Amino acid sequence: MDERRRVPDLAPLGDGTITLRPWVDGDTEFVARACRDPEIPRWTMVPENMDETRALEWVRRMRDLPGLDRAAPFVVTMTPTGEQVGSVGVGNFDWPEGTAQVFYWLAAEARGRGYATRAVRLISAWALRDLELERLELYARPDNLASQRVAERAGYTREGLLRSAMVVKGRRWDVVLFSRLPDDADPDGNLPLGRSEKG
Repeated sequence: MDERRRVPDLAPLGDGTITLRPWVDGDTEFVARACRDPEIPRWTMVPENMDETRALEWVRRMRDLPGLDRAAPFVVTMTPTGEQVGSVGVGNFDWPEGTAQVFYWLAAEARGRGYATRAVRLISAWALRDLELERLELYARPDNLASQRVAERAGYTREGLLRSAMVVKGRRWDVVLFSRLPDDADPDGNLPLGRSEKG
């Protein structure tokens, strides 16, 4: 892994059903509305008591993170309507080691339709190919079975339970660790996501 490599300017990614695009100020109302659902702050690092002011701060932080080489966050939207349905990204980069972490959430009305799995597959393929990462990690709370199913459907391998491994909003969390490597087989039987597909 080239230690000088950095997050590029983000461009849309799509699979015909959903499109991932960079965050813009116009996404503020969506974030404020979606994150009033207590399930989002319950399972993620999204702050509680989200209002329009906090949502705008959050959106602008997401917009600025790529330029700081800290993360590559995207809005999950429907193709071709552009309706926002969630968030997905990759961050916590360790460029010398070639690793990063994938994170995501969906608005309540969008769950159960496979959009999270599609979004995780898209962001994973992009990170492994275009960023040339060697390992992606994904963390889920032990009692967040829905998130664990997304990880598995997206081709991630469960590695085990990490006890008291993360501090989130001042509390220590146990988490289940999943990983994806460039040459892992795709769950649909397609070619692996890694360098072997680059042509």
